Amino acid sequence: MSSQRLPTFQDLILPYSHETFLGEFWERKPLYIKRENPKHYEGLLDRRELHRLLSLTWVNRRDARIVKDGEPDPERIIFDDEGRASALALMGAYADGFTIVINNLQSRHREVSFLCRGVEMFFRQPIGANVYLTPAQASGLRPHFDDHDAFVLQLEGSKEWRLFGFAAEQPLRGQHFDVDASTLGDAKQVVRLEPGDLLYLPRGVVHAAQSTDASSLHLTLGLSSFSWADLLQEALTLRARNELPLRFTLPPSPDGQPAWRREILSQAAERSTGDVHAFLSDALTQIDIKFINTLAPLDDGGLERLDTLDQTTISSRFRHRLGTICCVQTTELESRIHFPGNVVSFPQRASEVLDFIASHDRFAARELPDVIDDASKLNVVRKMVIAGLLVPEHDT
Repeated sequence: MSSQRLPTFQDLILPYSHETFLGEFWERKPLYIKRENPKHYEGLLDRRELHRLLSLTWVNRRDARIVKDGEPDPERIIFDDEGRASALALMGAYADGFTIVINNLQSRHREVSFLCRGVEMFFRQPIGANVYLTPAQASGLRPHFDDHDAFVLQLEGSKEWRLFGFAAEQPLRGQHFDVDASTLGDAKQVVRLEPGDLLYLPRGVVHAAQSTDASSLHLTLGLSSFSWADLLQEALTLRARNELPLRFTLPPSPDGQPAWRREILSQAAERSTGDVHAFLSDALTQIDIKFINTLAPLDDGGLERLDTLDQTTISSRFRHRLGTICCVQTTELESRIHFPGNVVSFPQRASEVLDFIASHDRFAARELPDVIDDASKLNVVRKMVIAGLLVPEHDT
């Protein structure tokens, strides 16, 4: 298995630089990239590959749906008795004008998973990938806005997008819904996506899309951001674990609502000792762990490497598995290294070794910190290969 380079966020937004994107567009305004290169996404995903995926893999009720003009068809049965989406039923729905939507492509398709991980490594935020196959002259969803930023990659055919501006500024997670089309007025921007083009939509921007005289296949990468509010909420939770007064139940209200409110506000002032900011570092670690826990290991080999593991020497070199993102967490009792698909615990004194592994993509076993001896270094790298974090370099 080769150690091929993952696509990067910079690759995704070419010819723009990520500095320009962050400075001018990120969370501020849409970005339309017209490439005039139908082969730009060649090898990523096409409708033949999509049909193969639907025919040979299990796509359940959570991840498959059909929709036309904003309405699913409640009478259509696209799932078999075991809850698996039927490729033939989906074909029938498509022929009747329905858009086919398949969610979570990042966990079903190798090339899409590689692209998503490359973007995740830039933002350190989880990415979900959904694919939309829309017949010609059809619309799947009503005008709406989302609670996540989206990158739309036009793979085949064409689609016209009408953008109406922000309905909500930086909406919170879960705050997304259809809007009354009669109140929208004229679109502020209309773009036609052709194969190879990209459209970035900040969360909160109302948008609507319709295929043109050709059917359309596009992939949407959704960035489910952790906000500052998430970080502060995590810090408050950590503080509550350390301060007993914050864990008691709010008092009852025998004297009625006004007196109850006064009592709560009075007690809140007494209980709010301490500083939430003191917990921000630990809260950031918890946010990072939550992010890593959403990730699966990429297809970068595995079982075949175990046959030669007993040949590892102190000079053997190792690399991170493709798409590895690490977080080291040290407590009074132990040190843990979190990475996609696994977490491995060591004695607390091994924290320096784990920090080294997390921050070095490539290294020889002997380069591990000398807080442990050579025999222990070999045990650590072997354990990390079995756990799925490290890959012997001689396999590349």
